[in-house]
Amino acid sequence: MTTKEVLDNFYQQYGQATVVTIVKTMIDKPFLYEYEKEINTQLIDMDEDQLIGLIDVILHHRQKKQDAEYLSMLSYNNVRNALYMIFESYISIHPMRNPFRSAKFTKDNVRKILLSKKKPFSMNDVNGLISTMRLEYGNEHAEYLEMLMLLFYSGFKDYMEIVGCKQEQLNPKTKTIALVGRTITLTDRCFYLLQKFNSSHYVQGNRYLFYIGHWHGGLFPYALKESLKDKIADYDEKQIRGVLNQQYAYYVLKPHDLKIHHQTLFYLGIYDRMVARYGLALTLDMIYNTGDKYPDQWSLVRIDSGLTQKTIASFQDSLLTFVPRNMEEVN
Repeated sequence: MTTKEVLDNFYQQYGQATVVTIVKTMIDKPFLYEYEKEINTQLIDMDEDQLIGLIDVILHHRQKKQDAEYLSMLSYNNVRNALYMIFESYISIHPMRNPFRSAKFTKDNVRKILLSKKKPFSMNDVNGLISTMRLEYGNEHAEYLEMLMLLFYSGFKDYMEIVGCKQEQLNPKTKTIALVGRTITLTDRCFYLLQKFNSSHYVQGNRYLFYIGHWHGGLFPYALKESLKDKIADYDEKQIRGVLNQQYAYYVLKPHDLKIHHQTLFYLGIYDRMVARYGLALTLDMIYNTGDKYPDQWSLVRIDSGLTQKTIASFQDSLLTFVPRNMEEVN
C-alpha cells in the first residue's frame, strides 16, 4: 500500500477522532512525501532509524520556531502516538510488528539521538545575526532590532508584555522592570539601547529613516515610517503590537536563513539565567531529570518566566535547544 492509501484507510477507520486531526495537521504534509523520496522508502516500510529521521523532519516543520539545526521536543508525544496509531491501523489489515513498540522510541532515547545531530543554540548565534544586520541595515537600525531581541532575552515573553509596559515600571538604578508577579532585569546592553532610543527622534537605516514614537506613556520606542508617525496615538493594542511584529518579521526573520524567533530568545534567556544561578552541571541535571527532583529550583524558573502554568516537562523540552551536546563542553 502507498502512504496515501495507508492514511486514507487510517482516516476511514478513526473518523473524527482527535488523532486524525493530529495526523492531518502535523504529519500528512508535503514534507512527509519529500522525505519518502529522499530515502526511497514508503512510510510503512521505514525502519526505526528512518522513522526517527521522519520525526526529526516533522518536529522541525511543526514548531516553526527555529532553524533546522536546532531541536525542540515540544510535540514529540503527539507525533509518536499518531505514527503509532497509523501503524496499528495498517496492522489490523496486514499483520506486522509495530516498530513504535520498540524501546528505541521512548522520549528520552529519541531526544538523545536527535540532540546528537544538532548544535546547541546560544548568544553566539544571536550576535552573529546582529553582525549580519549591521552590514545589511546600517549600525543604528541593527541596534534597534538588537534592542527588541534583547527585550525578549531579558524576559519579555511576548509582544503584548512589551506594549503594555509603562515608563514608570522601569527602575533605571537597578535596570529592572516591574511586571505583575515578577521582575525583569534587563541586560546592560539592552538597558543602554533602550535609553538611547528613548532619547532619540530617529532611527537611521541603510534602507529607511524611521521616526521614533511612543504609545500612551509606554516604555518602548516604536520605529515608524514617516507615513505612520502621526497616527500612533490613535492605534489600539492590536495595531501597536503589529508595529513591533512587523519590524521583527520583516527585518529579523524573513531575510535570513537562521530564523531566531522571539520565543527562542525568551527561552535562551531563561536557560542562561538558570546557568548563572545554579551552575551548568545542576542546570543540565534539572533539564535531563524526568522527575520533579528540584521543585524549589523549578519554582523560581516559573516565577522568572511568568509561565506558572507550564509543567516541568514542558520547560525541559523548551530548554533542550541550548544544552551542550557532550560532557566535554560541561567540564
